Amino acid sequence: MNVRRLVALGVAALTICASTQAWATIVIRTNDGGADAEVRENFDNRNEVQVPIDPNDPFAGTVAHYLGLNRGSSTEIATRVNDTTSTATGGGESSSLFYLKFDISNLPDQNDSFWTDKKVTLRLHVRNNNLSSGRIYDVKPGGNPLHFDQYVRMQFNVRGLEPNPYKNGVDTSGGYRYGDDDASAYNRTDQAGNAYTANFYEYDWKEGTGVGAGGENGQQPTGITWTNAPGLTPACRIAVNCTQGPSIGIIEDNINSDMKLLGTWQWPRTFPRNHLPVGLALDFTDDDIKQLILDAKTHGRDSVTLIVSHGLDPLNPANGGTQTPAGFLGFNYLAIPKEMLTLNDDANYDPDGGDPSINQTLDNYHSVNNPTGDQEVGSPFSCSFNLTTRPQCTGLGNNSAGAFSPKLIIQVPEPASAALVALGLLAAWGIVRRRK
Repeated sequence: MNVRRLVALGVAALTICASTQAWATIVIRTNDGGADAEVRENFDNRNEVQVPIDPNDPFAGTVAHYLGLNRGSSTEIATRVNDTTSTATGGGESSSLFYLKFDISNLPDQNDSFWTDKKVTLRLHVRNNNLSSGRIYDVKPGGNPLHFDQYVRMQFNVRGLEPNPYKNGVDTSGGYRYGDDDASAYNRTDQAGNAYTANFYEYDWKEGTGVGAGGENGQQPTGITWTNAPGLTPACRIAVNCTQGPSIGIIEDNINSDMKLLGTWQWPRTFPRNHLPVGLALDFTDDDIKQLILDAKTHGRDSVTLIVSHGLDPLNPANGGTQTPAGFLGFNYLAIPKEMLTLNDDANYDPDGGDPSINQTLDNYHSVNNPTGDQEVGSPFSCSFNLTTRPQCTGLGNNSAGAFSPKLIIQVPEPASAALVALGLLAAWGIVRRRK
């Protein structure tokens, strides 16, 4: 190869590697002007509010409205499916999903070359120490536990709130989707045909302040709930008309076209671990998240919303279901919200499940961090509470600055490959020089 050309290639490669802007990673947390909230259906009597006797109210004195729950200030966000087809007031387990809003106002516009090589990842973190193997993969109803093909892997659906304000996607002729674009969009109709007003059906939805001020004891919710969150059309909103409403306990049947499916997500397997450790990163990378951001920038939006929900058929065989194992039903799949400032301690985490023969590297980890033998070493992310009894911990588990909050990570592919190319070219240059 021509030495001059080789030098030019080497310099170019080094220039790419030296450009910190080109390789910069952008992290946007829900702490950064965003929001995170769990939305539960909770069709039960505790959240009924009697409509006041008002001649201007068509339902005056005759019905009650379901408010659902607002959990914006809760220290957990979860998704769960009910395993019942009982009446709307069925109580007990309630389906839920979580809403994550991220501020994108400072990102480049959709046509900027910045986006050419970028990937976008949604990252959550494990909240509790109960994500054991039976919550990640489990035998099908009626299946043979001795046959691997009889097992089902748990999965989640990731959706994005549609940023286009127009119902027909083009102009105002079809009306607006959201109340913050046009107040008439607050007027909703549930699946039973009952009209009601959803005061937080907004693209820039309100997180609210939690259960105490969010629907309990007759108080109006201060943020999104199952009955007024964007992208959801509840089965039944008017209590007196709800007997066995459609879709009770089935998340998917309450989701409308104001959400669009971005992909399905499977969380890591536990093996050989005894459970997924508290604080573990859960990553979902998909080009459709990037496209959602670009679409939002096109429509002048300052945020994007991702919604994560339980992604399997929620009904067990007794209630007409065909697929979902019992271990997945009625179970809270929990992540850490911005409100949880200190992680739960996870002293019983064992990275090799108690079998040091599985992986010598893991066993070496034991010998360094727990010289008493092959025992639980605890999650390395949750060392906040037992510094005395667990001196190997270094004080991790602090979320006061949002280290474990939900986040979007915007970055280019691993820069190491480009650095290796540059070093390889320079090495080749050196070889050529010596041969000269």
